[in-house]
Amino acid sequence: MRKQLWWIIPVTGMLLVFAALVPRPSRVTRAAFERIEKGMTRAEVHKILGPPGDYSTQPYLPVLVSGIVPTDEWIGDGIQICIWCHQGGGGEYVVRSKHLYEIKPWDMGIVDRALWQLHRLFR
Repeated sequence: MRKQLWWIIPVTGMLLVFAALVPRPSRVTRAAFERIEKGMTRAEVHKILGPPGDYSTQPYLPVLVSGIVPTDEWIGDGIQICIWCHQGGGGEYVVRSKHLYEIKPWDMGIVDRALWQLHRLFR
């Protein structure tokens, strides 16, 4: 029985590597950015983009925003979206301004990229 199941470990390893390398579509897009309007609540923005975070399919070098720190930010493929909010009359935080930054991919070899994908898969 043991000799017949020797192939499970290498096949499982290959499947994990393959799953790590297959990019998943991102909600962080220019079209989603265009849907964000001044006066929207943070909850409405989160429905469009999902919770703030890094949704890129490869490593990017994000823009370091100087001045007032954004309330929320999202990283997608080639773009970084930031919003700044203030507390509205109803007590909810509403969008005061938004900005889309172009970002460049981090150039790395295939092994480093595979390790990066594996790290993201299991975080």
